[in-house]
Amino acid sequence: MKQSLSNTYPQKLTISLLLLIAITIIGSLYAWHKTHIDYLLAAPLGLILVGQLIYNYRVLFYALILGIPCSMHLELGSFSMDTSEPLMLILTFVFLLNILAGKQFSRTEKIYPLHIFIFLLIFWVLITTVTSEIQIRSLKFFLAKIWYIATFVFIADKVVEKIEHFKIIFWCFLIPLTIGSFITTAIHGINYNFSFDGGFAAPYYIFTNHVVYGAILVLFLPYIWYARDWYETGSLYRLIINICFGVILVGVVLSYGRLAWLSALVLPILVFIIRQKWLDKLIYVAIFVLVLGVSYLVKDNNFYKFAPDFKKTIFHEGDFDAHLSATFSGTDMSGVERFYRWAAAKNMVAARPIFGFGPSTFNKIYKQYTEDAFRTYVSDNPEQSTTHNYLLMTCSEQGFIGLFIFASLIIFMTIRGFKTYHHCQNPENKRIVLIVTLSLMIIILQSAINELIEVDKVGTIFWFNMMMIHKVEKWEENERELKVEN
Repeated sequence: MKQSLSNTYPQKLTISLLLLIAITIIGSLYAWHKTHIDYLLAAPLGLILVGQLIYNYRVLFYALILGIPCSMHLELGSFSMDTSEPLMLILTFVFLLNILAGKQFSRTEKIYPLHIFIFLLIFWVLITTVTSEIQIRSLKFFLAKIWYIATFVFIADKVVEKIEHFKIIFWCFLIPLTIGSFITTAIHGINYNFSFDGGFAAPYYIFTNHVVYGAILVLFLPYIWYARDWYETGSLYRLIINICFGVILVGVVLSYGRLAWLSALVLPILVFIIRQKWLDKLIYVAIFVLVLGVSYLVKDNNFYKFAPDFKKTIFHEGDFDAHLSATFSGTDMSGVERFYRWAAAKNMVAARPIFGFGPSTFNKIYKQYTEDAFRTYVSDNPEQSTTHNYLLMTCSEQGFIGLFIFASLIIFMTIRGFKTYHHCQNPENKRIVLIVTLSLMIIILQSAINELIEVDKVGTIFWFNMMMIHKVEKWEENERELKVEN
C-alpha cells in the first residue's frame, strides 16, 4: 500500500529530530541563563512546531492558500518578494527533507510527462541562469521557480490525496478572495464613486494592480461556478458560493480590465468547445495560424506596417468610452506600448536565439534593442514592467529552447486535461478536471498580453492547475485498475 501523508518518517530521522529538540532545549536554557533574554525560551517550541510541520504539513499548505489571494509584494532594497513566499520556502525545505527521507519519490513510482517537462524546464532555466547577462537576477528567478514548483506541484500532489482535500483548498482560496474583492469594490464605490479611474486605483490597497486583480478573479470563476454542484440547491454552502460568485463577478466588471472581461466572456465558449471535443483540433489550428502570422511579420520587416502614429496614441484618463474606442482602433497607449516591447523582444531573440539574455533580465536590457518607430509617450517605463507577452519574454530571456519547453508544457497539459475530461468515469473527477483545465486556459490566454505567471496570485494557481490535471489522471488510472482487479 502507498504511504499516506500522516505516516511517520523512517526511525533514524525521528530519533535525529528528537535529539535535535533535546539539544535545543538544553542550549536555549543555557543561553537564557547567561543572557536572560526571554525570547530564547521560545526556541524549543519553534523547533517542535517545525518538527510537527515536517510530519504533517497539510495545515501549513492550507495556511499558504489562505494567504495567497491577498498577499502583498514587498520591496526590500534590491531584494523583493511576496508575503506568501516565506511559507513556500518552508514547504520547499519540507520537500527536500521528504526526498532525503525517501518519502517524496519511490523507485516503483511511475514517471509522468509532467515530471519530465518540469525537469527540462528547471534544467534549462539553470543553464540560462549560468549564461545570463545579469546572473543575480536570473538566480533569484531560478530559486523562485524551484519553490513555486516544489510547493504547488510536488507538495500539493501529496496534500491532495482525495477530492475532499481539493474542496478544502477551494474554500481556503475562495473566502479571502471574496473578502478582498468585496473590500476593493467598497473602496472603489466610497472613494472613487465606481469611476473608470477608480478601477485602476482601488485594487492597489490589497492587490498589486488592476490587471492582477482582474486576472485572479476571472481565473477562479470556473472553480466557483462548478463548485456549486458539490452541494444541493438551497443548502447553506451553495448559497455562500452563489454570493461569492456574485461578489467576484462584480469585481471582474469593476476592474475595468479588458482582458479580464474578454476571459470571462470566453469561458462559456471554451466549455462548449471542450464538450464538443474540438479543443485539440483548435489548438493545432491556432499554432499553425500563429506560425504563419509570425513568419509574415518577420519577413521583410512587415511588422513596421503596424508601427503606431506617435501623436495619436493616448491614454484616455477618466473617459471609459474613449478608452474602449482607442482599444479597437489601435491607438490606446497601453496597447500600442506593447508593440514597442514586442519589437524589442524580437530583436533580442535575433541577437541571442539559443540561450537568450537570462531569466528576469528583459526589463534591464530591452531598451538597447527597441525600435523608435514603435515608441510611445510611456516608453520610459519607470515602473520597470516587462514584455507584456509571456511567450516572447521566455524566448528573449531563455532562447528558442526555453520557449519550446514552456510552450510544449502548456500545450501538452491543456490537451491532457481535455482528454482526461472525456475519459473520466467518475463524475467528481470529471468536474474537477474541467475546472482546472478552464482555469489553466484562462491563464494562458492572459499570458498573451501579460506575464502574470511570475506573480504569486497567478503563478501558484497555474502550477496547481497542471498538478490537478495530473492528479485526476492518476485517480482515474487507480480506479480503472481497481475495477480490473475486482
